[in-house]
Amino acid sequence: MPSVTYERGLVQVGDRTYAFLQPDGGWGWSNAGLIIGNDEAVLVDTFMDLRNTRELLDSIEYATDRPVRNLVNTHHNADHTWGNQLVEGARVIGHHRCRAELITGTQPTMLAALQNADDVDGPLRYMKEAFAPFDFNGIDLVPPTVTFEDRLWLHPGGIGVRLEYFGPCHTLGDIVAWVPDERVLFAGDIAFIESTPLVWEGSILNWIETVEALIALRPEVIVPGHGPVSDINGLRSMEAYLRHVVSEGAKLKEQGLTPLEAAYEIDLGAYASWTDPERIVLNLMRLWLELDGQRPSTRIDGIDAFGAMADYKGRLRAVP
Repeated sequence: MPSVTYERGLVQVGDRTYAFLQPDGGWGWSNAGLIIGNDEAVLVDTFMDLRNTRELLDSIEYATDRPVRNLVNTHHNADHTWGNQLVEGARVIGHHRCRAELITGTQPTMLAALQNADDVDGPLRYMKEAFAPFDFNGIDLVPPTVTFEDRLWLHPGGIGVRLEYFGPCHTLGDIVAWVPDERVLFAGDIAFIESTPLVWEGSILNWIETVEALIALRPEVIVPGHGPVSDINGLRSMEAYLRHVVSEGAKLKEQGLTPLEAAYEIDLGAYASWTDPERIVLNLMRLWLELDGQRPSTRIDGIDAFGAMADYKGRLRAVP
């Protein structure tokens, strides 16, 4: 794996592949990817707002004069899609569940209104602080217009890009962009490195199985959705976290604890130093649903989840 410093900006990770990194990898601070073909370029994801996406696109102009004709959205979350409108002339490609979730999900106007609200507390205060660095004005949602079910190949000239869906993980519609010629994997939010992974609608159990499938590809470079560029060791660390949440959480659920109560009981060890450790509460909420046989599409109430994470974070701050 090439030595890549975790600093903001565009870095080269292969002969024709680049990553734009956004430390610290917490709420909203996602990564993007670029694959340069002989004829055109493929962009993997945009950012949370227009300002950050403009910086991404400006940096691409220094790397290549090939036009970006295909924009891949690895999933529907705002920090990977809300800059889509700036990639003019590109086809937007994603899983069909990505398209559906982006159309029906959270709207930029909702977060813009929250930023302008006064005297908010609890979950709304947590959300306002988490997304304070971003500007949600002027955003028009542009969902994928090209969708697929399991696998789709892109051919930008002299290099192939395989888009693949492994089932619900972090969300219902996560995909990866695999560049086998360079053994570079743009994993989207199926990979969090040194940043706590989280599940809203999705599946922790299938996510663990998916990590094994990604490792079987034998990637040499992994560009995660959040965190520094890594290799399979980074994936293994995230997988170990997910397994820890499942094994410890299942025992505590059997004892009758709620997700928040269980979160206080679980020793995160080294994982406590990862960005946003309070996300364990959300992960346990999803695990409780999975263990009760609920479908990955069963919704978790966002206000309840952010409120529980705010409580957990508040207790962390109170511990000397």
